[in-house]
Amino acid sequence: MNTPSTIGFIGTGLMGAGMARSLIRKGHRLRIYNRTRAKAEEVAKLGGLVVDSPAEAARGADVIVTMLADPAALLGVVEGAEGILAMVSPGAVLIDSSTVSPPASLRVLELLKAKGAAMLDAPVFGSKNEAETGALGFIVGGERAVLERVQSVLDDMGRTIYVGANGMGAYAKLVVNLVIG
Repeated sequence: MNTPSTIGFIGTGLMGAGMARSLIRKGHRLRIYNRTRAKAEEVAKLGGLVVDSPAEAARGADVIVTMLADPAALLGVVEGAEGILAMVSPGAVLIDSSTVSPPASLRVLELLKAKGAAMLDAPVFGSKNEAETGALGFIVGGERAVLERVQSVLDDMGRTIYVGANGMGAYAKLVVNLVIG
Protein backbone atom coordinates (compact mmCIF):
# COMPACT_ATOMS: atom_id res chain seq x y z
CA MET A 1 0.00 0.00 0.00
CA ASN A 2 1.27 3.44 -0.80
CA THR A 3 0.01 6.41 1.17
CA PRO A 4 -3.56 5.52 2.15
CA SER A 5 -6.27 8.00 1.37
CA THR A 6 -7.21 8.26 5.04
CA ILE A 7 -5.75 7.08 8.34
CA GLY A 8 -7.95 7.11 11.42
CA PHE A 9 -5.72 7.91 14.39
CA ILE A 10 -7.08 7.33 17.89
CA GLY A 11 -5.11 8.27 20.99
CA THR A 12 -2.97 11.40 20.89
CA GLY A 13 -1.42 11.25 24.33
CA LEU A 14 2.30 11.40 25.06
CA MET A 15 3.36 8.88 22.40
CA GLY A 16 0.36 8.98 20.06
CA ALA A 17 0.72 12.70 19.38
CA GLY A 18 4.23 12.25 18.02
CA MET A 19 3.21 9.20 16.01
CA ALA A 20 0.32 11.12 14.43
CA ARG A 21 2.55 14.09 13.63
CA SER A 22 5.11 11.75 12.01
CA LEU A 23 2.37 10.41 9.73
CA ILE A 24 1.17 13.91 8.85
CA ARG A 25 4.73 15.00 8.03
CA LYS A 26 5.02 12.02 5.67
CA GLY A 27 1.96 13.18 3.74
CA HIS A 28 -0.78 11.01 5.22
CA ARG A 29 -4.25 12.48 5.75
CA LEU A 30 -5.46 11.81 9.30
CA ARG A 31 -8.87 11.79 10.95
CA ILE A 32 -7.88 12.27 14.60
CA TYR A 33 -9.80 11.32 17.74
CA ASN A 34 -8.77 11.65 21.35
CA ARG A 35 -10.95 11.44 24.44
CA THR A 36 -9.57 14.86 25.45
CA ARG A 37 -10.34 16.86 22.31
CA ALA A 38 -7.72 19.54 23.04
CA LYS A 39 -4.95 16.95 22.59
CA ALA A 40 -6.30 16.01 19.15
CA GLU A 41 -6.60 19.69 18.24
CA GLU A 42 -2.97 20.27 19.18
CA VAL A 43 -1.88 17.52 16.73
CA ALA A 44 -4.22 18.83 14.03
CA LYS A 45 -2.40 22.19 13.99
CA LEU A 46 0.10 20.39 11.75
CA GLY A 47 -2.68 18.91 9.61
CA GLY A 48 -5.50 16.44 9.83
CA LEU A 49 -9.13 16.64 10.83
CA VAL A 50 -10.33 16.31 14.43
CA VAL A 51 -13.44 14.12 14.71
CA ASP A 52 -15.91 13.50 17.53
CA SER A 53 -15.73 9.71 17.93
CA PRO A 54 -13.67 6.62 17.18
CA ALA A 55 -16.36 5.65 14.65
CA GLU A 56 -15.79 8.92 12.77
CA ALA A 57 -12.03 8.34 12.80
CA ALA A 58 -12.61 4.87 11.30
CA ARG A 59 -15.15 6.01 8.68
CA GLY A 60 -13.62 5.45 5.25
CA ALA A 61 -10.15 4.78 6.66
CA ASP A 62 -7.83 2.31 4.95
CA VAL A 63 -5.78 2.12 8.15
CA ILE A 64 -6.69 2.89 11.75
CA VAL A 65 -3.92 3.40 14.33
CA THR A 66 -4.68 3.18 18.03
CA MET A 67 -2.33 4.20 20.85
CA LEU A 68 -4.27 3.78 24.07
CA ALA A 69 -3.58 3.38 27.78
CA ASP A 70 -4.85 -0.11 28.54
CA PRO A 71 -7.12 -3.00 27.47
CA ALA A 72 -10.27 -1.28 28.77
CA ALA A 73 -9.54 1.81 26.69
CA LEU A 74 -8.90 -0.29 23.58
CA LEU A 75 -12.08 -2.32 24.00
CA GLY A 76 -14.09 0.85 24.66
CA VAL A 77 -12.78 2.49 21.49
CA VAL A 78 -13.53 -0.61 19.44
CA GLU A 79 -16.82 -1.84 20.92
CA GLY A 80 -18.37 1.33 22.32
CA ALA A 81 -21.61 2.81 20.99
CA GLU A 82 -19.57 5.11 18.73
CA GLY A 83 -16.63 2.75 18.42
CA ILE A 84 -14.56 1.62 15.48
CA LEU A 85 -16.85 -1.35 14.77
CA ALA A 86 -19.71 1.02 13.94
CA MET A 87 -17.91 2.38 10.87
CA VAL A 88 -14.92 0.18 10.01
CA SER A 89 -14.72 -0.61 6.30
CA PRO A 90 -14.21 -4.15 5.01
CA GLY A 91 -10.53 -4.47 4.14
CA ALA A 92 -9.41 -1.81 6.62
CA VAL A 93 -6.48 -2.63 8.91
CA LEU A 94 -6.27 -1.66 12.58
CA ILE A 95 -2.70 -1.22 13.81
CA ASP A 96 -2.96 -1.30 17.60
CA SER A 97 0.20 0.18 19.09
CA SER A 98 -1.07 0.05 22.66
CA THR A 99 0.54 -2.25 25.22
CA VAL A 100 -2.42 -4.46 26.09
CA SER A 101 -3.06 -8.03 27.16
CA PRO A 102 -2.96 -10.67 24.42
CA PRO A 103 -6.56 -11.76 25.20
CA ALA A 104 -7.79 -8.17 24.66
CA SER A 105 -5.86 -7.96 21.41
CA LEU A 106 -7.26 -11.28 20.17
CA ARG A 107 -10.80 -10.22 21.10
CA VAL A 108 -10.43 -7.08 18.98
CA LEU A 109 -9.07 -9.19 16.11
CA GLU A 110 -12.15 -11.44 16.15
CA LEU A 111 -14.53 -8.47 16.28
CA LEU A 112 -12.78 -6.85 13.31
CA LYS A 113 -12.68 -10.10 11.32
CA ALA A 114 -16.47 -10.34 11.68
CA LYS A 115 -16.64 -6.95 9.90
CA GLY A 116 -14.21 -8.01 7.14
CA ALA A 117 -11.35 -5.95 8.57
CA ALA A 118 -7.92 -7.02 9.79
CA MET A 119 -5.61 -6.20 12.68
CA LEU A 120 -1.97 -6.10 13.67
CA ASP A 121 -0.91 -5.89 17.30
CA ALA A 122 2.12 -3.62 17.13
CA PRO A 123 3.14 -2.30 20.54
CA VAL A 124 5.97 0.23 20.50
CA PHE A 125 9.36 0.76 22.03
CA GLY A 126 10.85 4.20 22.21
CA SER A 127 10.49 7.65 23.66
CA LYS A 128 8.38 10.71 23.00
CA ASN A 129 11.25 12.09 20.87
CA GLU A 130 11.42 8.91 18.80
CA ALA A 131 7.66 9.12 18.25
CA GLU A 132 8.10 12.68 16.93
CA THR A 133 10.92 11.72 14.58
CA GLY A 134 9.40 8.50 13.23
CA ALA A 135 12.04 6.35 14.92
CA LEU A 136 9.94 4.03 17.13
CA GLY A 137 10.28 0.27 17.19
CA PHE A 138 7.15 -1.81 16.57
CA ILE A 139 6.89 -5.47 17.64
CA VAL A 140 4.31 -6.75 15.16
CA GLY A 141 2.02 -9.74 15.45
CA GLY A 142 -0.43 -10.63 12.71
CA GLU A 143 -0.74 -12.11 9.26
CA ARG A 144 2.33 -11.33 7.18
CA ALA A 145 0.14 -10.39 4.17
CA VAL A 146 -1.68 -7.80 6.31
CA LEU A 147 1.66 -6.39 7.49
CA GLU A 148 2.83 -6.09 3.88
CA ARG A 149 -0.31 -4.08 3.02
CA VAL A 150 0.43 -1.45 5.69
CA GLN A 151 4.22 -1.64 5.97
CA SER A 152 4.64 1.87 4.52
CA VAL A 153 2.48 3.32 7.30
CA LEU A 154 4.57 1.60 9.96
CA ASP A 155 7.77 2.67 8.18
CA ASP A 156 6.65 6.28 8.47
CA MET A 157 6.55 5.90 12.27
CA GLY A 158 9.63 3.71 12.77
CA ARG A 159 10.93 0.20 12.17
CA THR A 160 9.20 -3.15 12.58
CA ILE A 161 10.16 -6.47 14.04
CA TYR A 162 7.74 -9.18 12.90
CA VAL A 163 7.24 -11.86 15.58
CA GLY A 164 4.46 -14.07 14.19
CA ALA A 165 0.71 -14.49 14.43
CA ASN A 166 -1.78 -12.11 16.01
CA GLY A 167 -1.18 -11.82 19.72
CA MET A 168 2.55 -12.45 19.47
CA GLY A 169 3.39 -8.74 19.37
CA ALA A 170 1.45 -8.24 22.60
CA TYR A 171 3.11 -11.26 24.22
CA ALA A 172 6.59 -10.17 23.13
CA LYS A 173 6.12 -6.63 24.48
CA LEU A 174 4.93 -7.94 27.85
CA VAL A 175 7.90 -10.31 28.09
CA VAL A 176 10.36 -7.53 27.29
CA ASN A 177 8.66 -5.25 29.86
CA LEU A 178 8.98 -8.05 32.45
CA VAL A 179 12.67 -8.52 31.70
CA ILE A 180 13.30 -4.76 31.88
CA GLY A 181 11.32 -4.55 35.14
